[in-house]
Amino acid sequence: MVDPTLALKDFPGRAELESLLLTLLPASWMEAVRSGDEEAVELLKEGLNKPVVVRTLGEAGWVAPHYAVEHGGRGLSRDDAVAALTLLNVWDVPHVPGGSGLPLAAPTIEQWADDDTKRHLLPPLVSGAQRWCQLFSEPGAGSDMASLATTAVRDGDEWVVNGQKVWTTFGHHSERAMLIARTDPDLPKHKGITYFGLDMKAPGVEIRPLINIAGQLEFNEVFLTDVRVPDIDRIGPVGEGWGAA
Repeated sequence: MVDPTLALKDFPGRAELESLLLTLLPASWMEAVRSGDEEAVELLKEGLNKPVVVRTLGEAGWVAPHYAVEHGGRGLSRDDAVAALTLLNVWDVPHVPGGSGLPLAAPTIEQWADDDTKRHLLPPLVSGAQRWCQLFSEPGAGSDMASLATTAVRDGDEWVVNGQKVWTTFGHHSERAMLIARTDPDLPKHKGITYFGLDMKAPGVEIRPLINIAGQLEFNEVFLTDVRVPDIDRIGPVGEGWGAA
């Protein structure tokens, strides 16, 4: 069996990352990877505190190494970031936070939010300290975003949000949510929409479980009553709205 780590491309900080992994993983982990013993790796995973591993890697900038340091990354080039993530994949190390934050919220924040909001929202997201869910669907709108009725009205440096969302996956386990709300009802319905990173523990946020026929809890409905959202949690634009021309 060829050692799969031998062909890995070098990247800035590789020695630091490998040293960190040696402190996080059982002593026999690397040998199991090098020998191709997948069964041994899976057994070792069972005893691993995965959230701690992910958080440690995230706080060191390795979950999203292409992000700027102040945004929770390492400031690596795309190619070097791919090499770093490839190393984590080859080592079979858990490095993806729970929730929808990393695949869905983080790219949106990185592209559209201002710098203060990026510095505020991204570091706890990539470390898994804050898990994210989606507050998109509504009882009267489903997945038709243009028909949403939830509103956000500006009040100084805050927004006051009122409305209801439904089918929120793992909302009861999430610290933040991707919230879309109507901020300008006078614009055409595909405009006047703004994207926020809502604190799910804020006063006025009520999470009600939706139990399925098997007695399992995965989805929730969420009621928002006069929830005050700081403007620093605004990710998308105001005025013309999210996605407007």
